[in-house]
Amino acid sequence: MEHGLTADQIESLLQKLTTDKGFYGAFVKDPKAALASLGYPTELAACVDGSAIATMEQLAAARQTVVESLTKSAKLTQSIFKLSTA
Repeated sequence: MEHGLTADQIESLLQKLTTDKGFYGAFVKDPKAALASLGYPTELAACVDGSAIATMEQLAAARQTVVESLTKSAKLTQSIFKLSTA
């Protein structure tokens, strides 16, 4: 079972984190619950330290770079997974 996010989900998550103060606050307090509220895999919360997340403004300024980085990482992970199960 894959626990990553699609490119669309990454974009949607960053949209919420950069424009929705309520969601941003919820994500900082409880990343697992915030991800669950979007229907995203909650296993990803283990990779998030809410107290160390960038501010909404910082995320907005770096949004395109973050999307590109996460999308490349997700594609690489999917490729490796496909190779290991072939």
